[in-house]
Amino acid sequence: MKAITLWQPWASLIALGLKRYETRCWATNYRGKLLIHAAKRPIDREGLTIWGDAHILGNRGIPDPCTKLPLGAIVAIADLVDCLEVIGDLSKPPIIAVNKHLQSNVELLCGDWQVGRFAWKLENIRQLAPIPAKGYQRFWIPDDEVIGNVNQQLK
Repeated sequence: MKAITLWQPWASLIALGLKRYETRCWATNYRGKLLIHAAKRPIDREGLTIWGDAHILGNRGIPDPCTKLPLGAIVAIADLVDCLEVIGDLSKPPIIAVNKHLQSNVELLCGDWQVGRFAWKLENIRQLAPIPAKGYQRFWIPDDEVIGNVNQQLK
């Protein structure tokens, strides 16, 4: 099982099911369970704007980001099922490309959909009670204690 660290509010937007694609400048061949880790970095002005806009568009009662979003913790688990190149049109086969114009308004707010980037498709997203953990750049492997805590919550 792998993990990836995201800044808040993007990690919690995934945990709440408002963000189902993680956009990156790099592709991945990895498919499988992916833990979503919220970095320790405090929420900045851009994050607060994204959170507020997603709240309005998602029409959900989500927590106040200044006091309720966890930092330095695993917040969700998902299945990473595909990695799609972002394109501006449908000129490439759908199996390797995603049309940014077909994404929801919330999804568009929550990612960087520039042509040439990659959208990692997440399914079976499950929010977890925060599990403290140190994050890292790119993919990382959680220690046995973190995995044990995740498995305990999934029972």
